[in-house]
Amino acid sequence: LDAVSPLSREPGLEVSGNIFLGADVEYHYTLPQIGDSISAEVDTRWIGYHTHPNGSTVFSNELLIAGDGNDAAWVRSSGKALYVGAQRSNGSVGISVCEPGSCPNYGLKGTVGRVIR
Repeated sequence: LDAVSPLSREPGLEVSGNIFLGADVEYHYTLPQIGDSISAEVDTRWIGYHTHPNGSTVFSNELLIAGDGNDAAWVRSSGKALYVGAQRSNGSVGISVCEPGSCPNYGLKGTVGRVIR
């Protein structure tokens, strides 16, 4: 997310991908995919990551507008963690995670996940 969040801010597009445990018992990342201004496709087979171009690390869950749903709905249906990163105005990258069973407020505007930084 440190690498792709800055790429997301300028054009205003979300960037997404997945994190998976390989046969070598190490974590790997899929190649980032470019979405549009409000969504980016994230495969439900693995842990997901995506960016928000507007600087917010609050998970979206007000409208079902992105693919199979929104951030909180994706976590609920996949049973996997979803990370979000966003470049802040000072240039740092904020990162949060929404995990199954510990990311409340499905169906309400703006789920706040566990802030990593």
